[in-house]
Amino acid sequence: MSKSGHWNHRVVQRSCKAYDGKEVIYYAIYEVYYNDGGKPYMLTEDAVAVSGESLEDLREGYDQMRQAFGAPVLDYDKDFPGDRSNEKEIIHRG
Repeated sequence: MSKSGHWNHRVVQRSCKAYDGKEVIYYAIYEVYYNDGGKPYMLTEDAVAVSGESLEDLREGYDQMRQAFGAPVLDYDKDFPGDRSNEKEIIHRG
């Protein structure tokens, strides 16, 4: 069975600059897409938020996102290497 097109929510760690200029690691949940071999190859540009057209939709989305905590954390730089020259700079506000 092909896993092409398979996706799920995963916790991804990324490094970014804080307002004081220091490098920090932060964690967020992204939609991650997998190749035919089941290896992560792509993720959403921004972390995802829970939303829905009804309370039940919201609950389902929340339950899907909670499952991300049962899988290993992915590392943005190691698991999704590539040209980052056009990527927007991330500044952690925490």
